[in-house]
Amino acid sequence: MREDWVQRAVEFLRHQSVTDATEAAQFLRSKGFSEEELDEAWKRAGGKFGTGSRPPRPPDSPAAEMAEGFGALAARQPSERSGSRAWTWAWRVALAVSAISLLREFLRKYVVPLYYPDQRRMVRKPASEGSVLRKEIRQLRQSIESLGTVIRSMNDQIQQHWRDTQEQLRELRTELRSARPVKTGAVGSS
Repeated sequence: MREDWVQRAVEFLRHQSVTDATEAAQFLRSKGFSEEELDEAWKRAGGKFGTGSRPPRPPDSPAAEMAEGFGALAARQPSERSGSRAWTWAWRVALAVSAISLLREFLRKYVVPLYYPDQRRMVRKPASEGSVLRKEIRQLRQSIESLGTVIRSMNDQIQQHWRDTQEQLRELRTELRSARPVKTGAVGSS
């Protein structure tokens, strides 16, 4: 118990302007006086209010609790205060979890796709790359077939040219064989 507080309460209660016991008790409770300190101050102040040696108890209505103020309410009801703390703590945890979940969903839905493509698209890419590869293979086969036809036609042309060349060589040989040899005479032999 705080003795100096009890003395101040006694001085307050003995003052001429204090006439209502209920208001005086509510005022002192709102300033943070405990019930023990109020009882002691009431005893020392005497029977000024005619209610004996005890201060009037606070009413149990919520309006009365609001009028008392937070300090007296906290001093008078420690079990409710600790329950309120637990409830406040649980509420804060729930709020934090909700905020984190909301942030996660926002990031997953809007931010991550900007930097990391969707997995389903990555699975589709090989399929689209496969179709591109099939098209390229088809084009390569067509090119090989066209090259084959070009090579065959060139081979046919080369064979035709070779036959023509062989025929010309035969003709030249026959002309050479049928041609008379030119005799050159000896000059200066006498």
